[in-house]
Amino acid sequence: MQSSLNRILLILTLMSGTTNVSAQPGQIPQIPAFLPMMTTVPATEAQPIDGIWTISSIGKRIRIEGGRAYAVDPWVHMFVLKIQPGMVVLKDIRPAGHGSYAGSDLPPMGAWNATIGIGGTLDVQVTGMIPARYQLLPMQLDNPAWFQESTSGATTPPDQPSTPRSIPVAAPVDPISPVEPAPVMPPPTAVVPGAPDAQPVSCREVVYREETDDFACVQ
Repeated sequence: MQSSLNRILLILTLMSGTTNVSAQPGQIPQIPAFLPMMTTVPATEAQPIDGIWTISSIGKRIRIEGGRAYAVDPWVHMFVLKIQPGMVVLKDIRPAGHGSYAGSDLPPMGAWNATIGIGGTLDVQVTGMIPARYQLLPMQLDNPAWFQESTSGATTPPDQPSTPRSIPVAAPVDPISPVEPAPVMPPPTAVVPGAPDAQPVSCREVVYREETDDFACVQ
């Protein structure tokens, strides 16, 4: 890896003899990066990630717009290449699955893969001559609602359904049995001597009479 980097720096230094070079005594000569301008790379259709993002590793801003991204702030790449505003640094950006995108990272000359992470960041991995890992931090999205819709459900894999929330159910309560009214007792009956056919008659009260040594029916 270090030998490849040294060869690249040597080639760029030799090329600086025929290119616009800016350097102070004792510094490495710097030349404009060999990158296309945004006006020469046609934009494709809009995407949810279109907007201004900050590269976490260097604190510089880029704008993703229509399948390509160009520099908003200037910075120096590989100690030599000066990336100027308007230079395209990413191209061929396209969806590559749920919550992920693919494309080409031009300064390191590698394949660019980004996945939407926690907090709406883009976790980037570059594979190629100069591998790299960094994050893109959202600063100003063109359509935040669209981006939010595209990330909905990203934390739950499609083949793993969400656990349904259980709703507590109160235990059944035994119904209270109604109090049965006390049975109404029929009034006492007695056989009154001398009554026709000795049929019992209803008495309000039956009393004992000592003088006649019998019972009397009080109606």
